[in-house]
This record gives sequence, C-alpha cells and structure tokens, in this order.
Amino acid sequence: MIALILSIIDLLAGSLLLLNLNFYINYIAGIMALKGLFSILSSLGVGYWFDWMGYVDILTAIALLLFSFGIPATFFTTIAYLIIFKGIYSLIRIIFRF
Repeated sequence: MIALILSIIDLLAGSLLLLNLNFYINYIAGIMALKGLFSILSSLGVGYWFDWMGYVDILTAIALLLFSFGIPATFFTTIAYLIIFKGIYSLIRIIFRF
C-alpha cells in the first residue's frame, strides 16, 4: 500500500513539473527529497551503490524547488518524463508483483 502511494506521488510530481503547475509544489519537493534520501541511504547500507530511483527522486526534488523559485529550465520536461516513467514502472511492478 505504501509503495502504491509513493508511485502516485511520483506521477503527481512529474505531472506538476510537466504541466508547469504550482500546486503544493514545495510539499511535493520535500516528500521527493525525503524519499530519495531514504532510498539512497538504505541502498548504500546494503552495499548497492547505484540506486537510480533514489537519484531520480533527488533530481526531481531539486527541479521542483527550482521551479517553485521561478527559475525556468528546458530540462524540466526531461526530468518530468523521467519521474513519470519511474512512477509507471513502479505501478507495474506493484500490480504484477515482480
């Protein structure tokens, strides 16, 4: 259930960034940063050095914060598509349990 909620948050963050919506963007950025830090630290604890999902979360949190400060960048759409892909990937893994 928690993984489902986190996947939906990924989709929400990507949609906010893609559609240029400023709807609770600071809160979503904070959640993404905490998600990313927890993911990276827990994977480093078991010796896995390349946790791409955690790094994407951190990158998304930075992009959301930059967007909330009014800094436009063309790479925001790339990050938005990346986090949406991650959310869909996570949802598929949750639905089919693999």
